[in-house]
Amino acid sequence: MKRVLVVDENPISQKITAGLIRSAGFAAGTAESGEQALLQLADASPDLVVTSLRLPVMDGLAFTRAIKSRQPGKPIPVILLTAAYSIEEEIEAVKAGCECALEKPLDPTLFPGLIALYLGATATLMEQTEPFPLLPMKELRDEFLSTSAAECRRLLEGFGDHTDYTAIQKALHRWAGVGGTLGFPAITTTARELEPLAENPRRNRVEDLGLGLSELMEMFTTAQPVDAAMASSGGAAARTVPAKSKAPRILICDDDPLVRGAIQHALESAGYRCRASGDGATIFNVARADPPDAIVLDINMPRMDGFRVLYALKNVWNTRSVPVLMLTASHEEADMRRSALLGASDYMTKPFDPDALVGRIDRLLMK
Repeated sequence: MKRVLVVDENPISQKITAGLIRSAGFAAGTAESGEQALLQLADASPDLVVTSLRLPVMDGLAFTRAIKSRQPGKPIPVILLTAAYSIEEEIEAVKAGCECALEKPLDPTLFPGLIALYLGATATLMEQTEPFPLLPMKELRDEFLSTSAAECRRLLEGFGDHTDYTAIQKALHRWAGVGGTLGFPAITTTARELEPLAENPRRNRVEDLGLGLSELMEMFTTAQPVDAAMASSGGAAARTVPAKSKAPRILICDDDPLVRGAIQHALESAGYRCRASGDGATIFNVARADPPDAIVLDINMPRMDGFRVLYALKNVWNTRSVPVLMLTASHEEADMRRSALLGASDYMTKPFDPDALVGRIDRLLMK
């Protein structure tokens, strides 16, 4: 059985990490400091080390450097755990020799797959990263309309003296980005027209915002997709997918599960293999551990936005050459320029045409 050494001065964190490793089917030893861990390494080398950044005397980075210097031939892989994740810290960890850095508290759905990947087990990290099941297009549309109607109803019920304009802004932005992609361009148009009213709710325009939300509510309950033939078939338009012995692998990162589903539906219908996540740090670590053929990346995401993910990808040797397509609701030229400067291969705005997205990915992989 393969063994992992967990190095953490916090006994509770140590037990949690070791417990997750054991739940994945691996043995886990523990140490409270870098010095104690180095003594254990002298007796028996584990297959993987998981170390906290904060350690007494010797921190996790210095400990990693010590491991790598002692085993220059085939060094033990090291995963760094930190309570204050930042992209700068991730880069420093990689420079020190770590395979990746993960934020505490650990994600129990991500961590076991990552451990399995570095230990060469049959499970792969990419198989652990799709929290949203791939749905046929008709079900994606039904899900969009039903969840959006419920959200719009809640916003209307709270409309008045204590209106949550931030929640309205986020909802309008999401509806504008998803509607047209799923075949409801009128929803995108209406939501986009209302966004400025929510961002700057002057007294004489608040009534217009309320009326606009009521109009959207009506759309969510009565809308029919513009391509009814596609909707009735429950999938994308017919397309001949050539047999591929090794279909290219695409990572998808978008915090909206409906957008992830639409992107994945389009690309898998074209013969690509896809995995998706709504978390930028997860996608970066997946790409670092097992580089895909291309990445589709949103900009506006919580915790780690698309720009930070892109910066990280282009500053790590084994993901530097992976083409990245930025797919975002932002039409700002500044965002387009920033994406290009950071190394994005292409930039596409939402709502997007699924066939156009497939064409962009096809061209990226032909280069």
